[in-house]
Amino acid sequence: MDDRKRGTLAVSEPRRESDNLAISQEILQKYNHLLALDDDDDQEKRWLSTQDPHAQGLRTSHFHILSYLLAHPDATAKEISQEFSILRGTLSKRMSLLIKRELVCAHTDANDGRSKHYSLLPAGVKIARLHEELLRQKNAQLTKVLQTFDKDDLATIAQFLTQVADAEEHMHYQ
Repeated sequence: MDDRKRGTLAVSEPRRESDNLAISQEILQKYNHLLALDDDDDQEKRWLSTQDPHAQGLRTSHFHILSYLLAHPDATAKEISQEFSILRGTLSKRMSLLIKRELVCAHTDANDGRSKHYSLLPAGVKIARLHEELLRQKNAQLTKVLQTFDKDDLATIAQFLTQVADAEEHMHYQ
């Protein structure tokens, strides 16, 4: 069986520069395809909205914030923004929608009036649990894919994803 079909990254001969360029282009194309899969009407959001109509119109970041609050009740804005590497202003916009939709409530810290704490309301708990179920199902399917790779390949994949995530978080545009 071909190494690519088995899911290994092993290559029997050194790649020439043109081969590396072609593979790099293929990786970028697949990466951009993955990014495009996350849109306002992707299959995950459709599934969540089918399970609970209150989930309709939420973005991926909203679902992750709800899941974070499920695991970290009464989290501060600072903790949430650090967890997701997002600016406080961006978080404020996300939280405003969640509050408006009565999924989350906010209160000011009694000891520090500048600090806000956030907690889930019952509808937010329900959506967060649905999101956790979605992630469980998704991760189970992806784990099966990852099991087709050997230990060295998995280490390379992990290193690649770490570097891509770091590049995305520190991207600068001119």
